[in-house]
Amino acid sequence: MIVVDDRSAAPTEQALAFIDDPRLRLVRNERPAGPAGARNFGVSVAHGTTVLFLDDDDLMLPGYPAQVLRLRHSAPEALYGFSSIVPFRGDRDPDTLIEHQAGHAMLVASLEPFRKRLAGLGCGFWIDRNLFVTLGGIAEDILVNEDTEFSVRLLAHGVAGLFSPEPGVAVRQHNSVGGGDLGSLTQRTDALRRAGFFGEIIRRQEVWLATQPKARRHLMRRQLKFLARERKIATALRVIAAETRFGHRLGLMAYFGLSRLTETLRRR
Repeated sequence: MIVVDDRSAAPTEQALAFIDDPRLRLVRNERPAGPAGARNFGVSVAHGTTVLFLDDDDLMLPGYPAQVLRLRHSAPEALYGFSSIVPFRGDRDPDTLIEHQAGHAMLVASLEPFRKRLAGLGCGFWIDRNLFVTLGGIAEDILVNEDTEFSVRLLAHGVAGLFSPEPGVAVRQHNSVGGGDLGSLTQRTDALRRAGFFGEIIRRQEVWLATQPKARRHLMRRQLKFLARERKIATALRVIAAETRFGHRLGLMAYFGLSRLTETLRRR
């Protein structure tokens, strides 16, 4: 188990001093700070063939690492995967919320709608280490939704993945920013920057997305949602105009209009 200290203010070794186990390794991030840089550095010092991520405010459910290894053994063609999650608040015991869902692992490419194919790196995400290195790791210049960019890259490369309906991780649900809760990094990033990151993801995978209308529409809708939040009408119209199919263009226009209306009502 590798714990990456991402230049924390409080010494991480003090928080872990009570654990005396040679299998625990503490390293200090030497890449750019932030989730992507910290994860990339952790993988760079890992020795295993399979890497399984866990965020510092979440909990891995008992038996999930063993389940991942069983999946890799039974489906060696699958080089990455992720699971469903158990959401919990800081004042709840996640063990009381676990309801194991029946069902076998499914190919990521078969999941519908498209958004279900996008893996959150905190959602029990695992990957073959050699593949991770070959793909260049997680994009460190995409500060939020970097997991979306990485998922799209995996899909564009045609890599086989597995989704497990049985929860592998209990994910802490943060309150909105304020009231003593800093919120997640995603919550603290303004909508205009998030729209820009989605635009960059679309730009980088333009060739693949041209053959994947469902994927393209999903990413464009995400971009338009945040542009609506910031009332960037002119920018949104340029995004919509980039869609060459008339019917899809109308759909995006309707989605943007609905997003603007929803945002207006929310602010009242």
